[in-house]
Amino acid sequence: MNHQVIYPPCHLQRYVRYYWIIDYESKYGQVNTLDVFGDVYPRMVFQHDNGNSTFSIDNQTLPVSYLSGLKTQFTQFSISQGSIVIVSFFPDALKVLFGVDSNKLTNEHPCLNNFAPKSLTNAILESFSNIEKIEHLNVFLTKRLISSKSNLDFVFAKALNCFGDTTNENNIRLFRSLNGVSERQLERKFKINVGISPKQFLRLKRFEKSIIGLKASTKSLSELAFSLDYFDQSHFTREFREFSGMTPNTFRNKNIITGEGNAILT
Repeated sequence: MNHQVIYPPCHLQRYVRYYWIIDYESKYGQVNTLDVFGDVYPRMVFQHDNGNSTFSIDNQTLPVSYLSGLKTQFTQFSISQGSIVIVSFFPDALKVLFGVDSNKLTNEHPCLNNFAPKSLTNAILESFSNIEKIEHLNVFLTKRLISSKSNLDFVFAKALNCFGDTTNENNIRLFRSLNGVSERQLERKFKINVGISPKQFLRLKRFEKSIIGLKASTKSLSELAFSLDYFDQSHFTREFREFSGMTPNTFRNKNIITGEGNAILT
């Protein structure tokens, strides 16, 4: 397996986190699983083997190219060999670059051809090198950014920036109080621009930090739960299972081939 992370040019870095490219060959034709956990980062995905889709969910084949909004639940993909290109976006990118209310894409995988010309998918599938694929993506996303008709919502932008490094839900009330915005107004802004409520957003951010903690530290589950403001270890385990489909200890002991964000190939 060959995989590579490539970062976007400066003018796209506000909305694009990175490009993740995998050339994956399964052993003896076996099918592996791609576990995708709850996640605050939407994606644009291209995946194929000689033009045929290699991804499926519950025996339902996914489009060769698709958009994927934020994830509030665990999803398990079956994956056979092929080429995969993933564009990982920041939480509010879909509204800006594709002009769609983000809550319409939460937990969904609609065909990319509904949002972008089919020529983009053809160009990615027909490219001979990773550099060529990235060039096509940079050109497409730059054009989308220039032509974007999405007006900046300053209250939402301020809230997103404020909640970026915190997982404490008390900060939602504090933000609303300091900025004169109601609970309903803030929730509506988040659902349109991100796809979920502020409370769900912070829960997913905390889950994301727990993934990092389980990978990078030897802390006990109770220590990790305390450091992330869970009520107790039981609360941590329950919420971790909700977003990942497994317990924290099961995740820690997983034989992971590779991963991208809150997605792991096993």
